[in-house]
Amino acid sequence: MDYTWIMSYLFLVTKMTAQWRRYIARKKFLELRHAADVFASNYKRLQVQRYVKKYRTAAAVVRKFIFGFMNRNKPKCADNIYVSLVKCG
Repeated sequence: MDYTWIMSYLFLVTKMTAQWRRYIARKKFLELRHAADVFASNYKRLQVQRYVKKYRTAAAVVRKFIFGFMNRNKPKCADNIYVSLVKCG
């Protein structure tokens, strides 16, 4: 009895199963990679937002100090209170 057709059939089934598993695995991998990219970009955006907030706060403090320094000889007010904290004499 000739079993070559059974062997070729099993070979084809094995190949098709392997290709299907490869397709499913690749699909899952691409989904996970996309999720990692989204997470990384959102985390980076959050870091930049924190940095910008910190930078803007620092710039506002420096701006206020410079304005207070320009008005240092005027009567005390909310604008030149920072200069009185740093005056040496």
